[in-house]
Amino acid sequence: MKKMLVIDDEDVIRELLGEVLQMLGYEAVLCGSPKEALELFSTRHQEFDMVFMDMMMPEMTGKQLYQEFSKIDKNKKVIILSGYSMEQENRELLEAGVAAFVQKPISIKELSRIIKEIL
Repeated sequence: MKKMLVIDDEDVIRELLGEVLQMLGYEAVLCGSPKEALELFSTRHQEFDMVFMDMMMPEMTGKQLYQEFSKIDKNKKVIILSGYSMEQENRELLEAGVAAFVQKPISIKELSRIIKEIL
């Protein structure tokens, strides 16, 4: 079973995404803060097939967290989720190696398509 790491500071969104991923047949590991996620990723990054992270979080932005993750495992597939449209930042992240940028809210069908395309 593919394992996904989900990082979002909003409990409802994090838990909902975790449930959707489980419905789609994946195992979801949930993190509520960038610091917690960084600690987990630094020791267990090889376990995760894909990472989903929110763009706007306290402590650290999705861009900053992605940069830290890249130092640990630059080949990890990362999907950035955001409720905001930030075209310049999105372009920079995609150029830096982010697998996809997804605008919230996203349908289950669309999420499933993106995951299959990336994996």
